[in-house]
Amino acid sequence: MIRCEVDAILIKVASLGLDIKHLGRSLSLMQPHLLAMHENKDTEVVIHSDDPIAPVGYLVFKKLELETKLPPLDLLDRLAGLPLKDSDGYVTDEGEEAFKSTENEADELVCSENSNAEDCFTPPNIVQEATSGKSKQGWLWISGVQGNSSNPSEAMEQATDILKCR
Repeated sequence: MIRCEVDAILIKVASLGLDIKHLGRSLSLMQPHLLAMHENKDTEVVIHSDDPIAPVGYLVFKKLELETKLPPLDLLDRLAGLPLKDSDGYVTDEGEEAFKSTENEADELVCSENSNAEDCFTPPNIVQEATSGKSKQGWLWISGVQGNSSNPSEAMEQATDILKCR
């Protein structure tokens, strides 16, 4: 690839002697390091089948060392420091501050048309509190809406009733 002047870069490292600092570097830049790594490995090529169409061979390492690996990081540690948006970041624009609507504002939005108070109720035994908010640009979001029934139809109806009150 280097001789053919292909501008290939390392996009993954999974080899002894290569590290994350090598990612994004071109093979031509890495050539001296890769050649030095090659010279440090005591190996032998074993040809299993010298078929001209589908040759089969493998590499035998004659000198190896085992090293203790660091414990794997959990997902939150792996994501630490990455610029990830939370759910609020997807609703608001460019970090625009959002404000949470009060229960009265939510009632005014949907329930003002309903004069009957029985049409706007929160079913009992809701495990997660339903909340709503609105950005300064007018985006409205509602979260935590769930029905509390083992029957899917009843649970859906309960969730729909909660939405009507938001």
